[in-house]
Amino acid sequence: MNEVKVPRINANEDEVFLSDILVREGDRVTEGQELFSVETTKSTISVNAEQDGYVRRILVTQTEMVDVGKLLCILTESPDEPLDADLAQESAAAESVQDAPKMTAKQRLLAKKKAAKSRTAADAVEEETWVPSEELPWVAEARETLSKQDVSGACSVFSEEDARQQGFVVGEQVRWGSGVSIKARRLWIGEGAVIGSDTIIDADAVYIGAYTKIGKRSEMITREIIIGDGVVVGQEVLVDIAGGLSSESRLLVGNGCLIASRAMVNTCREVVMEPESALSPGAMVFTHRFWQSVLDGYSTRFSSVRIGHRAWAGAGCQILPGTKIGIGSIVISNSTVTDNVPAGCLFGGIPGKVLRENAACEIAPAERVNILADQLDGFSQLLSFKGCATELAADRKSLTVGLPDGDTYTIELLETEKTDATFRDKRIVLLLEGTVEEPVQGSVFLFESMTFIGETTPLSAELRNYLRRQGIRFHPFAWDSSYKKGLPDA
Repeated sequence: MNEVKVPRINANEDEVFLSDILVREGDRVTEGQELFSVETTKSTISVNAEQDGYVRRILVTQTEMVDVGKLLCILTESPDEPLDADLAQESAAAESVQDAPKMTAKQRLLAKKKAAKSRTAADAVEEETWVPSEELPWVAEARETLSKQDVSGACSVFSEEDARQQGFVVGEQVRWGSGVSIKARRLWIGEGAVIGSDTIIDADAVYIGAYTKIGKRSEMITREIIIGDGVVVGQEVLVDIAGGLSSESRLLVGNGCLIASRAMVNTCREVVMEPESALSPGAMVFTHRFWQSVLDGYSTRFSSVRIGHRAWAGAGCQILPGTKIGIGSIVISNSTVTDNVPAGCLFGGIPGKVLRENAACEIAPAERVNILADQLDGFSQLLSFKGCATELAADRKSLTVGLPDGDTYTIELLETEKTDATFRDKRIVLLLEGTVEEPVQGSVFLFESMTFIGETTPLSAELRNYLRRQGIRFHPFAWDSSYKKGLPDA
């Protein structure tokens, strides 16, 4: 007679989860055969027979927690060998469990992984309704704007003057670097946009939003490019059509997005970055996978990529064809995205998986006030560094700023209270709740709607840039975010 007991798998766990019973009473088993599958917080382990024999009694029930050392079953050399009286007890396993299909521990673990992967992809689809790209308002508006231009052959332009002579629209205050080459049939460049030197853009239709900045030595070649307002594209960004130009080759980037330096975006198929999403330095987006022959059993894939509103992909990430990154999710640096990423999660690894369901946390109103008070304190220190005289109130909700030119401003942090006297010249208001009718005197940051209204001054621009570096961005995105309208460095 042989007693099979729960083994100790690691020193920190005194009980395990009995996930599978792989035999029934009366079964003939051989040495090394899997009898049970148990799980710890770290792994799944099979419990095997140490000798040939017959299963005489099963003393546990599937899906229960069992203590290390607990008796699982009794094996005997013959099917009718007498059992000790203390052990001759009725099996605790239910009949339904006895008749259940058998799976080895390895089979079950693979099945669990497959099911978890399927759930992850399904959850991402269920949590978000992805609007087709042509129905996105900012895409439709850009296409409507471009459609008003007469289409002739593709034209190459090397300066603002070239562009205007060809009938293209170029807004006021556009900064166009040396060595820039744009080839397009339709071209629209918004007010205050910046195109860095030695940048090459080649597409049938090109839309660059107001105050968008494209860095030096970038190369963007595809069929359609739509880049919204207030977007930052870093230096040496590559947008290509490796894998072949198609009717779906396009890059659609919403307002307030970031594509950092040396990022690579393949547009063999469509890539959509929804507003305020970000690709960090060196991130790579692929819409094709091919090289080895399908006749040898290898797979190929050509499919679009979608990055949701306020999602962020860290430095060095690889985002593979056909994937979607959900609203507000974070993909940590150097991860590989092979499947859909659910909304609002922390995701990472190779291949990536959900590390935490909630990347952000709920902030109570009182705590939001404390956070902004901390920011006002930090801003006061920055202004002191820039040569301003500052005085922060004891409650840290009011900051008086004396500028080097002699002007004095007051910055007020208010939760809800406001009067007609709240808004006036040389006053900047941070209002957490409520709205304000325009026109308004002074400068107002409305946190409920995340909008900025009123006068843009060097100090309000400096504050807006400071808050932007804390991830706090305000509409409209189309504003001159360069430090030329902020306070000069000390």
